[in-house]
Amino acid sequence: MARGRRCGAGRAFTALFLALGLAVAPLLCGCDPTAAISSAPSVTTGRRFSIPAEYFGDQSPEAIEDGLAKIGGFDVERNADGSYAVTMNDADYEQFIEDDRAATEEVIESICGGEGFESISRVTMDDDFDNITFTSRVDDPGDQGERAARIAIYYACLYQTLAGQPLVCTVRLNGPAGHLIDQWSYPELGTETPSVAD
Repeated sequence: MARGRRCGAGRAFTALFLALGLAVAPLLCGCDPTAAISSAPSVTTGRRFSIPAEYFGDQSPEAIEDGLAKIGGFDVERNADGSYAVTMNDADYEQFIEDDRAATEEVIESICGGEGFESISRVTMDDDFDNITFTSRVDDPGDQGERAARIAIYYACLYQTLAGQPLVCTVRLNGPAGHLIDQWSYPELGTETPSVAD
């Protein structure tokens, strides 16, 4: 189901996405949300998956483990690549994914009218972030469309990885009359860490 929102310039876009400091492409390997749990006898079904270390910013390993425990994570191990493997029962995993989906939606919505994105006025997206459409107030928004697409693809791919979904994301930029100005997709555009200055 596609949702759309008009965006206000008052969003704290820059602080939100920079604070998360997530890395996607090669760092998101190892998510296996369908694996059965065999090491936790008190849980009959559940998920074991990996979360990139960058997801947690500059938190200490102890803070990461404590934070994961508070949301139902257990058997937390740091992988050789710096990511964290965690096990959650099905209900806690589903809540974690739903919370991450809501945060991803908030980041993408905050692009509209945010600092450096003054021409972007509206966004619509589907529930899995496969298709995202930004609308510009002007026919020539400069590089705002591509920068918005990079950020949206970055966070969409992170969510899709954690949710165990295929990495598929197409971002369209429409003009004020609804015509297509440009379009970008993963993996063609890539998922390097976005920056407002890009």
